[in-house]
Amino acid sequence: MCPEMQTWLAAALTNSGLGNSLRSAINSDSLLSASIDRSSYNSNRVFAVQQRGNQLTVFVY
Repeated sequence: MCPEMQTWLAAALTNSGLGNSLRSAINSDSLLSASIDRSSYNSNRVFAVQQRGNQLTVFVY
């Protein structure tokens, strides 16, 4: 994702309040939080989560 899109997305998540809700949900799930902590990302970089059956995909920027 280009830097301009990252800036826009971060602002949109902050302004909508969705970013705080998403981070709160991620941080309250110990398995998801631990998985993200083991990566090079953190919950502040998550912009979407998708569940299909028993598979959870976390989208980060």
